[in-house]
Amino acid sequence: MSFRIAVICGGPSAERGISLNSARSLLDHLSPLGWEIVPFFCDLQKHFYRLSPAQLYSNTPSDFDFKLKNTSRPLTVEEFIAACRETDLVFPAIHGEFGEDGELQKLLERHNIPFVGSDAAACAMMFDKSKANAHLAHHGFDTLPHLRLEDDLPPANMAEKIQAFFTQHQITKAIVKPTAGGSSLGVATASTPAEALALVRELLATKRDHAAMIEPFCDGKEFTIVTVQGPDGKPVALIPTEIELSDSGTQIFSFRHKYLPTCHVAYHCPPHFPDDIVASIQRSAEALFRFFGMRDFARLDGWWLKDGRIIFSDFNPISGMEQNSFLFYQASRLEMPHGDILRYIVTNAARRYGIAVTETPNPKSRNAQKVRVLLGGNTAERQVSLMSGTNVWLKLRHSPDYLPEPYLLAMDGTIWHLPYGYTLNHTVDEILSHCAEASSISTRLKTLTPLLRQRLGLFPLASPQQPQQMSLSQFCQQASAEDAFVFLALHGGEGEDGTLQAELEHYGLAYNGSGPEASRLCMDKRATGEAIRTLDDPLLTSASKFSFTISESPKDAAACNTLWQQACQELQTQDLLIKPQEDGCSA
Repeated sequence: MSFRIAVICGGPSAERGISLNSARSLLDHLSPLGWEIVPFFCDLQKHFYRLSPAQLYSNTPSDFDFKLKNTSRPLTVEEFIAACRETDLVFPAIHGEFGEDGELQKLLERHNIPFVGSDAAACAMMFDKSKANAHLAHHGFDTLPHLRLEDDLPPANMAEKIQAFFTQHQITKAIVKPTAGGSSLGVATASTPAEALALVRELLATKRDHAAMIEPFCDGKEFTIVTVQGPDGKPVALIPTEIELSDSGTQIFSFRHKYLPTCHVAYHCPPHFPDDIVASIQRSAEALFRFFGMRDFARLDGWWLKDGRIIFSDFNPISGMEQNSFLFYQASRLEMPHGDILRYIVTNAARRYGIAVTETPNPKSRNAQKVRVLLGGNTAERQVSLMSGTNVWLKLRHSPDYLPEPYLLAMDGTIWHLPYGYTLNHTVDEILSHCAEASSISTRLKTLTPLLRQRLGLFPLASPQQPQQMSLSQFCQQASAEDAFVFLALHGGEGEDGTLQAELEHYGLAYNGSGPEASRLCMDKRATGEAIRTLDDPLLTSASKFSFTISESPKDAAACNTLWQQACQELQTQDLLIKPQEDGCSA
């Protein structure tokens, strides 16, 4: 009988979409071990539903929220607990309220259900940032001063307290955030007590939390670090990730920065910190892991301040598990793929309960097809291509029939063969930056990883892989020599306009999608419209189009007005949709 894991996702917090992504990762990377994933969904009212694995691939929780009333029924707490008992282990994957505040853990503990992660008491202490901060300060840990403001405090008293806090600590910029919730939701900056008061009142009005807190803006380098329990039960902090913001307008590592592709933030792992600072961060993270009584894994956020101090500001009992999350990014620096780090966490949790774990993975076929997944490009959709290509590469890795490798088409037309960890960045630009720094990154990893792997009970490895640059012709020649299939995961530009298709056919390479001619036609929206009209099929229509080249675009208001009138007259409308003629469908 296969090892069965109950995965609980959703929840009432604003992070429920991230929770769904985390659950998907657990399904994607643990199922290939022969383990059965049994998903449960928790709705906004904290009702539980049994899901099919396929439902985890809904785009967002709201995609199937409304369907649950017709396709399923809420489970009573008793039914939910009974269903959990039919599995070997529970993996809570709810971020924010209910999943990280200890409430779900308390329910599981009450019924003696074994689960992954920290217990209810540790979660409750970590989740409330204000209480965690006060608890740390009471026990001699270095912390930032903070002001806690409850929602029942009269406005006049609130304003007085904020003014006094600014004055006492000589604050010129402050951070306002909820005391509970995720590490980046509802966070804002204020330069005056009046701004802080307005932000606090706005935050409390959302009812996201019953209290807010204010602390001085950190002047230093931000980082986050994942810590896991080793086989001996002792915490092992991985290599921290430096978070570098280039968006001077916010200077906050916000929810958007964390979870959406943006060029306003860059991640460095290893960080651009001296080795002694990295070691100090790791020691501090492990000390806090022990202090709070954390279990299995957690993510800790902090700052290396300009005065040399290391401050931890947020504690996440359940680290996010999106495909390019910090958990997987930092594990990849130790040459641990997604499945390996998740298996490590689960088996350690199972060992704590004396639960035997068996695996029945499908071995790779002797005739497995080599696949070169090409992603990136030089279009407005290159970040979407990165997500598509990474998804294809990770999915195919688990198939016994394929041997996929990621390749990045750079903006200068060259191609990079990427090591595992380099593919987990959020943007193409960031990957290229790390490729340029590959030699120094490799040197740092040779120093930082051997002891970590030893403490985790892993075998020593040879030197870290480095990215390899090549021309398009070299890429095609190598693919031809190894009889590889090329998976085009490019969006827009030469990846969809027939250019690459023609080049691949020149070398006799098999690839996915349409051929050069069809690709060229479909990429040109005007040509596509003309082709549809020439079919003279009354059931097929195409909107009329008016096009002009960038070189013909008007340089003054009068010329612009003339062009506008010309377009309106030709198209017989005053409502125009303007878009590139040969780019992706939304660029």
